[in-house]
Amino acid sequence: MAKTRMSTKGQVIIPKAIRDQIAAQPGVEYEVNTDGKVITLVPVRTFHARFPATTVKDLIGCLPYSGPSVTDADMREGIARAVRESYLKSIS
Repeated sequence: MAKTRMSTKGQVIIPKAIRDQIAAQPGVEYEVNTDGKVITLVPVRTFHARFPATTVKDLIGCLPYSGPSVTDADMREGIARAVRESYLKSIS
């Protein structure tokens, strides 16, 4: 069983064997909980931990489209039409 000691500033060092076992990394934020007797540390899952970096290359082909090709002009017209419709809805 690993042991540690609390400093006068309330800091506790997690022994290396435990850090290695849970693959703890520097800078990870932890939520601290207690039931009055036992203290638990739960890593806070950040946005980046839940959603790893993705490149455009990773996304190519993930949404299959079998319709006709769409030009830049078609896209600009579609955006303009949606903006007009949204504006007309907002003033009525």
